Amino acid sequence: MTNARAAVLLLLAACDPVPPQEPGPPDTTGREVVAFPAAPTPLDLLFVIDDSPSMSDKQAALIASFPRLVEQLQSLDGGVPDLHLGVISTDMGVHASGATAPGASIGQVGQGGCAQHGDNGALLTVPGVLTDPNARFLIQSRTGEPNFSGSLATAFGSMARLGSGGCGFEQPLASIAASLTNPMNAGFIRPEASLAVIILSDEDDCSAKSSTLFGIESPDLGPLQSFRCFRFGVECAPDDVNTVGDKTTCKPRATSNLVDDVASYRNVLLDAKEGDPRRVMIGAITGPATRVAVELRSPPGGGTAQLNISHACEYPTTTGMAVADPAVRLAAFVTEFSGRKALTSVCGDDLAPAVTEVGKGLKRLVGDRCLERAIPLPANCTVVDELDGIEPTELPKCSASSTGACFDLVDDPTCTIGTRLEITRESPAPAGTFVAMYCR
Repeated sequence: MTNARAAVLLLLAACDPVPPQEPGPPDTTGREVVAFPAAPTPLDLLFVIDDSPSMSDKQAALIASFPRLVEQLQSLDGGVPDLHLGVISTDMGVHASGATAPGASIGQVGQGGCAQHGDNGALLTVPGVLTDPNARFLIQSRTGEPNFSGSLATAFGSMARLGSGGCGFEQPLASIAASLTNPMNAGFIRPEASLAVIILSDEDDCSAKSSTLFGIESPDLGPLQSFRCFRFGVECAPDDVNTVGDKTTCKPRATSNLVDDVASYRNVLLDAKEGDPRRVMIGAITGPATRVAVELRSPPGGGTAQLNISHACEYPTTTGMAVADPAVRLAAFVTEFSGRKALTSVCGDDLAPAVTEVGKGLKRLVGDRCLERAIPLPANCTVVDELDGIEPTELPKCSASSTGACFDLVDDPTCTIGTRLEITRESPAPAGTFVAMYCR
């Protein structure tokens, strides 16, 4: 073969078309900096309020700070979402999840005593708040009249003032589960809505597995008081919860025979939204579990000192000194939750910072487009539409020639980071679509 002919063959080979490469899936391996439903979603908002003795001041502080939460929701595009808002108590009486019947009554009902199933997760209201006397929760839609008189904050304040006569064995997680199946709450949970549950309590969760937990004083159980919830519901390392002193690495006792593991209740909430953690938020305003200790303390009426969990905080209020205990189980429930979450402190006469943080979490749940964390520079980010069962669709950055869906980063001083993700579409995204931005 001559050199000239070889050169021609090489040139022809170089001109052969290269087979087109199939594009790979979008790179979503980076850190999520924002995620929100493509279309604003309705919100079912459930407050779980501890009504045991010592809670009146905390309820008043929540009510006084509630307008901060409303302000957060009002800052969403279109204002407060289509809203259902309900209130339940932590009073489940002497109910236990593994028992066919409740245990024996404790004390005097209405003065910290416990009986039967307590409120059993039923939505609670007071006369005169709702325009429909048969309704059990607040409704505020974007298109119709609300079902209550006055402002949302005022109506909530009336419903949230549960008093302090409820059962001293608080079971907020069991109460949440009961509320989802209680027939008295029909219509509160909507299939198309996101679900948020906010717990207010100054003690830890004591959702019982066995009614033995409520048995009379004995060497095995100790005195009939709420230290049992810590003793049988929490484990530490070393596992010496029954001795005086500081405790470390405390966590829910998953293998307890008397107190439920918190993981089962996380599954209950996820199941309410078909297992999709992006449609669920859990928040808690409780005693911080940063330091856990056991001490000897005399009962309120005096007498022999008994084992008690040391208070997480003690602070002055307008009615005297208030305390809260470290909520090990509730903290684990919130922090291990894979969806939206907010864990804040109840320690203080002003709960505005805690309520504001909860409001920010609600915004992220229903459609807030503000970036949740700063983008690392130089930015290497991917924006995608995500829909269950379908490979994510990458959205390009908007330009003058853009067609279809695209994104822009827009300065917004109302955002904590100062930036929001703006999506432009020629047609609505399929129902159930979430937008997410990942940066590496």
